[in-house]
Amino acid sequence: MKTTFLTFILISITTLLTAQELPEIPMKNGMAYYKFEHKLDNTTNCLSSYFQIPDKKVSLMTKIVNGNRLFNNKISKDKIGFNVFAVSSKINLKCIDTVTTVSGFSFGTAGGDILWKPIIIEFFSKRVIKSVVKANVIIVFTSKTEFNLIIKDITYTLDYVKGGKSGMDYYNIGELYEQTKASGKITKSDIKFFENLNFFVKSADEINLKALTETYQVDEL
Repeated sequence: MKTTFLTFILISITTLLTAQELPEIPMKNGMAYYKFEHKLDNTTNCLSSYFQIPDKKVSLMTKIVNGNRLFNNKISKDKIGFNVFAVSSKINLKCIDTVTTVSGFSFGTAGGDILWKPIIIEFFSKRVIKSVVKANVIIVFTSKTEFNLIIKDITYTLDYVKGGKSGMDYYNIGELYEQTKASGKITKSDIKFFENLNFFVKSADEINLKALTETYQVDEL
């Protein structure tokens, strides 16, 4: 009896120590939703002007592109490509206004290196050739010196070949997260995917923040 009880205790402890938990993903209305709030020290121009005035915008976009390139060099060993957003043009952008992006941001793999194969998705007889996470990005300027960067509408797409025909599966990240969390079968691959999601979303914000900060600092010399 004692042996059985001790065995039960050991199994329980082992289960607790090896339990897999997904990283926390911010959610809003059942969807993944990230919001980063920033306040800078610019004194001359509204931060929004750097997304509109031609010469300032060129300088900002150049820094964003360079930041994206340097970031990709750092992660090249992981065979994951990352594309930070381009910003759309808008006439008469005010200090308190909103900027939308042309393509948002994305990260993904090609050539059969798949980001994630969750158990809850059926892969039978499909040869996945590309996997990509995409998101929309908006920048909301709340004052001359403050803005929020919001990343939402996050999706996961899988391009595949089945029976000689091409196809694409499209998933909402928020739904996948909730389904995976509720499945009770969390794997290391699941954890790694959502860790990557947090990492790349945060990196997109950091690239934009660094580029904007450097742009206004040079402008105010």
